[in-house]
Amino acid sequence: MHIQKTGGQTFGLRLATAFPPESVRYMDGDLSVSSDAETFGALLKSKQFISAHVNGHVLQGHNDLDIVCLAREPIAQIISYYQHIRRAPPNLLHAALNNLSFSRSLTLLADRFFNFQARKLVGAFHPLQERDLVRPIEHWLLPRLYESIDRIRWVAPTDHLDDLVDFVSIELGLSSGGKRANTNQAPDTDAAEHQRMQEWLRRRADLFAVDLLLYSEVCRRFDAYRREFIQRLCARDGVPAFDSDVIQNDNGSTIRLLSGWYPPRSTPNWGTEIRMGPGKVASVAYRRNDTQKCITFKAAFIAGIAAESVTFIDGHSLERLDVKVQSGDPVRISVSLPPDRREGLLMMAVPEIYPLCMYSNDYSDNDRVAFSTGDWRFSSGVE
Repeated sequence: MHIQKTGGQTFGLRLATAFPPESVRYMDGDLSVSSDAETFGALLKSKQFISAHVNGHVLQGHNDLDIVCLAREPIAQIISYYQHIRRAPPNLLHAALNNLSFSRSLTLLADRFFNFQARKLVGAFHPLQERDLVRPIEHWLLPRLYESIDRIRWVAPTDHLDDLVDFVSIELGLSSGGKRANTNQAPDTDAAEHQRMQEWLRRRADLFAVDLLLYSEVCRRFDAYRREFIQRLCARDGVPAFDSDVIQNDNGSTIRLLSGWYPPRSTPNWGTEIRMGPGKVASVAYRRNDTQKCITFKAAFIAGIAAESVTFIDGHSLERLDVKVQSGDPVRISVSLPPDRREGLLMMAVPEIYPLCMYSNDYSDNDRVAFSTGDWRFSSGVE
């Protein structure tokens, strides 16, 4: 299922090369519910691989299909789609977008750009009724969003297109000979113009909030799928799996990321940086010895959250834990663990969470981050 400007054309080409040409439908027009229901039924009988834009509820009732779909960071997708139309004379909006400014175009044609990915995904499985047109489209999208994502076997953010090609090929026993093929990539845009478009959209994130929610959920699901898939491969081949979620291991005493964290990444200031988000609750599991009384880590707060506003909770008793915040840049946080428990769950919650780009021009994405952390370890007492 190819949503415009999410990398679907490149992804489809790479997988299509793994099938016999006669068993593939690729780049052969859109599939629309108004005219192609019979055509789609015939394609399912004659083709092994189908890649196309889907207009309307073409996939409704087809619960036995293995569907793959990419979702893209919304600001990048909106800008890319806008630029695509401007350089495509056959598109009905080509002339309008080349004669209007970016902001005027998106203001007048909001329904063509905002929450576009969610509209396409939900619309592929659910018909839009006349009664749905009298209310904001979000009333139709939100109750159906997660159910629609559930219908997709493989879903991934565009940034992990290469990984998804590998994973799907392995799962299906394919050899994706065209793996490095790229197609339909937008030409470079003037950097200053591109930045102005990004800033205009960042100030209006509420207009594409459902796409932000979709993208966040896709990232979360792909991260879980990737972890589970690698574990399955390691188990199949008898290879011990390296657990990248274990952020501290000291002679069997471990701290392991569970939920509510972005994947660890290497940065110059932190070494290994671990960011809490995109939700307001995160958790880690721990196993400690008798001398280890606290979990301590460094934290940086730049997105409107104060260190003192973070609540730390024992995941078993749900009681609040004692915390000390040592001033500095970054601060050092020490959390006293329950004295009667050697293994446990540490949860932390923040009252709000915001995109980093709202607070610093150094960040160009919409990742919602409560705080960044590093240097996690056990200590014998509060530091």
